[in-house]
Amino acid sequence: MKIILTGGGSAGHFYPLIAVAQKLNELAKENRLLKPELYYMSTDPFDENLLYENSITFIKVSAGKIRREKSLPNLILNFGDLFSTFLGVLSAIWKLFVIYPDAASYFKPEKTAYTGNPIRKEIEDPQVSGSHEYFKFSKDIPTVFVIGGSQGARFINSAIMDALPELVKRYQVIHQTGVNNLSVIQETSAVVLLNSQHKERYVAIPYLNALTLRMAAGAADVIVSRAGSTIFEIASWGRASIIIPIPEATSHDQKTNAYSYARSCAAFVIEEKNLAPGILLAEIERATTAEKEKMQLAAKNFSRRDSARLIAEELIAIGLQHER
Repeated sequence: MKIILTGGGSAGHFYPLIAVAQKLNELAKENRLLKPELYYMSTDPFDENLLYENSITFIKVSAGKIRREKSLPNLILNFGDLFSTFLGVLSAIWKLFVIYPDAASYFKPEKTAYTGNPIRKEIEDPQVSGSHEYFKFSKDIPTVFVIGGSQGARFINSAIMDALPELVKRYQVIHQTGVNNLSVIQETSAVVLLNSQHKERYVAIPYLNALTLRMAAGAADVIVSRAGSTIFEIASWGRASIIIPIPEATSHDQKTNAYSYARSCAAFVIEEKNLAPGILLAEIERATTAEKEKMQLAAKNFSRRDSARLIAEELIAIGLQHER
């Protein structure tokens, strides 16, 4: 059985695919099936170690990018990327037929089902025991966990720096900055906290591996995040959250994601245009006091912890049907 996994080269696309791959391998073992041949098709492997650990073969294809902000440089880049995307599509079709020549005959009218977003098994649950000690934090002070995404979110980083002197007076802060932003954030935080008595309440981290992510989730009382696939991880952890979607000019889906999740009562939404230090502090206060228990319960109710398994079961069922 051969299965192709594909998606954009970001954590929000990559990690759910890994979660599905993990469940595929588990189900094959549980049902005593031959181990499926798994392939990941994208512009780059993103995390070669995870591909190797889950027996996934990487297949490289080219792709372009649509830049929605209107400017002459972006128009030129978009025009050039059309050719890259066109060549990538041709290459992907050819490579698909090389792996699974009769794949075209298996496409049927589209069927959909609500499964939720797959989450890797190693980060499904927060690590509560020892989490505060891991960051040298106190259990008596609420903790804010800021997730900027795999590349970090510069707008959120800037907002956190503006609010940081007041934040550390009341909270402990774990801040995932993105690898490329770490040095700037460290320099900036050193300046804004120069006269603060609570410097030790702020920790900047460039990248979150599975252990650090679980520890941060375990220590967190509230999580500040973009509106990508991290929403589903936050829900799985049962944590209150403040969601700051990327503006629609850049991403059409994040605002929809954010408000959809907020309707479950698990999160508050702050749009970038409203992200002032005072508003951020006020929403963090609400999420760590009056609304905390309600938001935690709503997050758990929103979570679909069987998402990866549901998708994996369907993939195996389809694969077995076509092998008969």
